[in-house]
Amino acid sequence: MPKRPRPELAPLPLLGEQRGVWFNAWPLLIILVASLPALLMSIGQRDVTRVMENVSIGSSQETWHKVVGVRGEPGDASALILPEWNGKPRIAKPPMLVWVNMGAAELTGHDPETTSADRFILICRLVAVAFGLLAIASTYGIGLLVGDRKLAVFAAAIFATMWCIVRASRTASYDGHLLGYATFALCASLWALAPFRDDPAKLGRQLLGFAAAALATAAAMLTKGPLALVIVLLPLLAMAAVMGKRWKTAALGMVAIAAVSVAAFAWWYFAVEQLVPELRASLAREYAAQRDEAQPVWYYVLVLVMVVPWSPWLVAGLLHPFVNTGGRDRRVRLVPYAWFAALLLFFSIPMAKQQRYILPLIPAAALLCATVIRDQLHMAKAGKPDPGAWILQRPIGGVAVVGAVAFPALLALQPWLMDKGWIDDLNLATLSAPIAIVLGLLLLALAIPAEHYLRTHRLLRGVLFLAAWMSIITAVAGHAYAVRSGADDPTRDNAKQLLNLAAGRPLVYVRPEVATQPVIDDEEPLLIHLQRAIPTYDAEAFAQAFPVDAPWAKRPIVITEPTDGPTHLALDALGYAPAFTFLGDKETPRAVYAP
Repeated sequence: MPKRPRPELAPLPLLGEQRGVWFNAWPLLIILVASLPALLMSIGQRDVTRVMENVSIGSSQETWHKVVGVRGEPGDASALILPEWNGKPRIAKPPMLVWVNMGAAELTGHDPETTSADRFILICRLVAVAFGLLAIASTYGIGLLVGDRKLAVFAAAIFATMWCIVRASRTASYDGHLLGYATFALCASLWALAPFRDDPAKLGRQLLGFAAAALATAAAMLTKGPLALVIVLLPLLAMAAVMGKRWKTAALGMVAIAAVSVAAFAWWYFAVEQLVPELRASLAREYAAQRDEAQPVWYYVLVLVMVVPWSPWLVAGLLHPFVNTGGRDRRVRLVPYAWFAALLLFFSIPMAKQQRYILPLIPAAALLCATVIRDQLHMAKAGKPDPGAWILQRPIGGVAVVGAVAFPALLALQPWLMDKGWIDDLNLATLSAPIAIVLGLLLLALAIPAEHYLRTHRLLRGVLFLAAWMSIITAVAGHAYAVRSGADDPTRDNAKQLLNLAAGRPLVYVRPEVATQPVIDDEEPLLIHLQRAIPTYDAEAFAQAFPVDAPWAKRPIVITEPTDGPTHLALDALGYAPAFTFLGDKETPRAVYAP
């Protein structure tokens, strides 16, 4: 039987370049406001257990204290160039994140002498939320530049409700900052290129766009290092190749971005190299694959899990550029495809792989989903709906309805399910039955219309209802995790007990002769809540630094290992006695001695 040709459709207009600013801006404002509950829900209650967030917050706080000066110590502005972590130079990462967190604290009128650790943690996380909003807005802008307002709305709504993006935007780490900078740099570059306009952009627009992209990329390099330059230039090169025109403008723009970014990074690098001769070796270790991070080449197939429930549309988006969709411009579909494919291939080559590494390609994934939905909506409005659309739309609608019942039930029944051995601990707060019922009814009120609109090809309403459904789920999940983990975190109490015992005296760590336990530097949450560095000594060096005849006020409180017999004997000889023990963040027992 001969294959029936697909009916010809009128090309999609590129409305994003043809309508007024307010016409294109107000949907973005609604999406940003609607994103806030999931991003902000109980953001200050979660404990600090994620290593990169711990180091980000800890080095920002410690550097802020050193620059301004606390507890009678004079300020030291050189720490701005070389941030510190537990009294040692933090040279594995450039200082931009530290500067941004410090700047946010200063601009909001906080004093390092009186600002609590919990307050500073909240400030750093709110900064991360701002970068998440920047990434959402940039994704929307790219949708406008390569498509129209509906494409932009679909892309931003999908991107803002992916759990991996919500989690990254709630975490004060380098990855969220990099995501914001890189996505904005790509948006600014595309704005400068005006890829699908008949006439090239004016020179002023080109200069302004590439200048903004260069500054954002420089900030990204000063946040994450040289990798950031690849994360911006590789997608830009791939997108310029498939757009097929304005190559000279794109090439000059990429040269400008590279020149400004490399100059900014080189300035910091050579300044630090004068202070830390081992900088080169330290950075080499930073970019070497750790054994526990080594994964197979196909590891990043898990991106399909990271973008649930939008995964079916992502699969379709990877095929969509190579399918006849009725005469529409294939380049619109190839732009996010080139971005996604370039970064996916790049990140798949190294042995070291983690989910957070591929966050910069998630905006491209959202745009791939959006191009499929936009074309299907166009076909449906023309009275010629895609006959294969049900393969995507009906399962997604069904998942929404089932999830509306299953998610509240899981939160309400998790103690019973754990008692039965059917699930492990979810680290989520348990909901009471009445709250679970109300949540389930609310989710059903969104899931049922979403399923109906998707099934009947009214995709704009269907996607928006599904995005609202997902936004509520991510907000509740973030709240449940924050409440549960915050309640279980003993770090604040341990830090308070240590500070009360110290009464203004220093705290030190005396390590065992054979170090089999994690060092005190690994106790990031404890150091954050203590708001001070804890220097490390061996028993002999400690005895020389703090002899038995030293004044009581200058004799420090000692943290050590409870099973370290030789150290305990040495402390006994120096007039120290056991005070209490506690369990460290790495589940390592710690013993505290006081004179």
